[in-house]
Amino acid sequence: MSTLPRPLTAPQITFIELQRRNLMEQRAAEFTAEQFASREPIGADPRVLDFMRRRGGSFISRLAEAWLRADPINSAKLSMAFADQYRDYAKQLAAAGAQA
Repeated sequence: MSTLPRPLTAPQITFIELQRRNLMEQRAAEFTAEQFASREPIGADPRVLDFMRRRGGSFISRLAEAWLRADPINSAKLSMAFADQYRDYAKQLAAAGAQA
């Protein structure tokens, strides 16, 4: 006959939860450091962001809306994370302006 394990006590649960949170925070910090290590924030031109909002798909449109409303810290984070997409739309906007 096998015995069931005893339920954890409140202090044990609290300790396990703290360990889990610490590990999650550590992994998030490592990911963020790796992700942003080689990137510099770019200055976000509101004209490019408006172009992204109007011409982008659902994700890019909402990203541009969030970017336009973001505080300087979050704007810098977005510019580092989505620099490639921003540059693509900046080129498209410049091409559209050249054709007009």
